[in-house]
Formats: sequence, structure tokens, C-alpha cells
Amino acid sequence: MFEYGVACSLEKDVPALWPIPLRGPVEYLAETAREIGYTGIELQLRDPERYNWHSLADAAAKMDVVYTAIATGRENVENGHLLISEDPAVRRAAIEKLKLHIDLGQALNCMVVVGTVRGNVPDFARYSLFEGYLIEAMHELSEYALRKGVSLVVENITANISNWLNTIKQVKDFIDKLSLPNVGVHLDTYSMLMEDTDIGGAVNYCGDALRYVHYSDSGRMYPGGGNVNFKSFTRALYRSKYKGYVVVESRPYPNEYICAKRGYEYMKAIETCVAIEEAEDTLKR
Repeated sequence: MFEYGVACSLEKDVPALWPIPLRGPVEYLAETAREIGYTGIELQLRDPERYNWHSLADAAAKMDVVYTAIATGRENVENGHLLISEDPAVRRAAIEKLKLHIDLGQALNCMVVVGTVRGNVPDFARYSLFEGYLIEAMHELSEYALRKGVSLVVENITANISNWLNTIKQVKDFIDKLSLPNVGVHLDTYSMLMEDTDIGGAVNYCGDALRYVHYSDSGRMYPGGGNVNFKSFTRALYRSKYKGYVVVESRPYPNEYICAKRGYEYMKAIETCVAIEEAEDTLKR
């Protein structure tokens, strides 16, 4: 049904509770991911200028894995970059930094995620102002990315992390307002568990705008380690004819390798179950 990837950090010293299963040098990431069965790796980067881009590309090619996306949330958490800051200099710095991520996306042939780097709305009485900042930034970034052949995706984020664009419908409506050809929806199951009540309806609502998917169980566990009904997600993605990557984003419990391996094996098992059930439904019809 799908290709599968795993979220990765190029540093080992990121906080243990961060939802990044594999951490370490790119050679280790690519080799470990491929050994388990993944065909893609997502990079969650603090700063693209810290790394040798050619080495990143070569290591993945050597192990026959691709880069699925570059996640940019660490630019907010660790570097303080915000796309909707009231300070024009902060907004400009965030846009310019994301352009570097887009440059790297071009070098690695992958998309770029716009999530927590957008920032929280500080005053909902002035919501239109802050939404306008993000719209302005997304237009500039989209135009830049289009010239580089790079796609952008906007992620739904649970309300205990971000105070806006929490549900899939909210993200899709924002994407529609942008009406940009290279900007799509990024679906995260952890956030949907708390923010969306109709999984199938939410996936259908996205339509062709759905470009990227994170599988993360309750408590940010690997798929199968919590109580998310991943069969419903997989069935909805299958019926919507989703063709993109499904990427495990979870904290490395009980350790990195077991987390990544169990997540992959569970996703493949769920895929098999859904395929059989869909085939049976077809026969009955």
C-alpha cells in the first residue's frame, strides 16, 4: 500500500522524550532504517548549515533509502525562529532560515515541513494579523521552493503544543486559502487522536492535498504501543488512494532499535489486515 519511513536526528544528544526514534550519524541512520525495512528517513534538523549535504546524500544513496522530508520544528524550539512574530526581524530570520531548509530539500530531493516553526498566536483578538503573517511567509517560501522543485507541507499540531491549526480541517482550509500548487497537508495521528473525531472524514476532506503522514501512537509511542486505531487510519489512507510516505515519529522506547522495528512491523501487519479486509469487502459487493 505505502512506503514507510522513520524520523531521525543527526545528533544523539537530543532529549530522550522527543519523538525521534533513531539518532546518530547519517550512516548509522540509513543502515539501520534499511535493515529494518524502511525505504525512507525523515531528518529533524536544528540547523541545515551544520551538516555536509553531499555526505547526507551519499549515505542515503549507498543504503538505497530516500529522504522523505526535512522537519523544521527544532528551528523554533532550539533557535527561536517564528514565522508569525510581531518583530519583523524575527519573521525575516525565520523565512531566510527556512529557505536554507528548502535548499537542502532540493539537494536531498525531499519536501520541507512547516509545523511549530510557525509559532503560537499571542492574541486571538488580532488573529487575522498573525494569520496574515503566516500567509505572507508561505507565499514567499512557496515561490522560492517552486523554483527549487521542492514541496512544502503544513502539519496539524495538537493544542497542547500549538494553539492554532490543530485539526486536519483547519489545516486543509488554510491550505485552500493559500491556493499554492506546491503546498499540501501533513497529517499527524498523535495530534488527530486529540483533535479530530472522524478519521475517515478528515482524510477524505484533504483529498489530493494530503502529501505526508506521521504515524505516532498515544503517549508518542511507536505504532502499536498505545491505543490509536491505526487500522482506521490505514483504511482511510488506502481508500483515499494516498501514495505518499507513512513515517514513524515516536520517542525511542524501550530503545531506538526496538522502537523503530516494532513500529515498522506493526504498520506492515496492519497494512496486511486492511488489504485482506478490503479484498473481502470487494468480493461481497
